[in-house]
Amino acid sequence: MGSGNRGRAYYITKAETDLSKALPWTSDPEARDAVLLMLAQNRENNLGDDDRAFEAYDAIVGGRERIGGANHFYALQGLARILTKRGQFDEALKTLDRANPEKLQGSWKENILRSIEEVEEARGGGAK
Repeated sequence: MGSGNRGRAYYITKAETDLSKALPWTSDPEARDAVLLMLAQNRENNLGDDDRAFEAYDAIVGGRERIGGANHFYALQGLARILTKRGQFDEALKTLDRANPEKLQGSWKENILRSIEEVEEARGGGAK
């Protein structure tokens, strides 16, 4: 392993450790969601740990009735990506539907609709 790869591995591992240590001390809901989102994205994208990424994404939106704000939308997209990888297409679409895409505007509407299209494409282009 080259020094660049070792450095990247160290950074990824350290980020996971530091964020995990910060989480219990983060009481502000928005800040907590931001830490959970960073953990989830690190686990999904860098560590390849979809199960633990799913847990972190779900901790952001799992018990919420109202969804709003970037952290929530990113979490829904993360959950949908993992559900799609698992072949749980209907569950992925239900997850994205929690964003109320018909009521969204601007870039978030486009992003959520694009995520819905990606789930449909992964399923094979079939109808819901």
